[in-house]
Amino acid sequence: MEASTATTAETPPEPVEGATAPESTSEGTAPETRERDESGRLLSREAARYRTQLREVEAERDQLREQLDRHQRIEVERLAGGAGLAVGADVWTFGATLDTLRGEDGSIDAETVTGLVREIIQNRPGLRDPKIGDLGAGRGGTAAMTPKVGLSQLLKPGR
Repeated sequence: MEASTATTAETPPEPVEGATAPESTSEGTAPETRERDESGRLLSREAARYRTQLREVEAERDQLREQLDRHQRIEVERLAGGAGLAVGADVWTFGATLDTLRGEDGSIDAETVTGLVREIIQNRPGLRDPKIGDLGAGRGGTAAMTPKVGLSQLLKPGR
């Protein structure tokens, strides 16, 4: 039995059909520590670099999408306040989403926002922005100008 164990230790295992022999890297990294795909194949450094770049670009894209969404939400709330809602953020309470308020080009459609605000105000009039009339405040007294009464007018008989 000792002869048979010596023979198997000296002969390399037969390669599996379709598999590639593990390559050692110039840095001495063992093939077991290199990155593998879903099927277990070893991946190249170039592909790993591209995957890393892809992940970075995807993260940047997601960050920019969130930033654009924030700006568009602010724009919708501004338009809703201008169209008659007391609180522009109320537009989100009634099921509006950015996707429903965007036009074909991806920007916020002001007409869609205005139509939605009209519908909300029609169904919930208490959400309308209360328009306060002109109270004359801050005009410097021009709203109710009364003539000045002087000493000579007070001393005249008949008044």
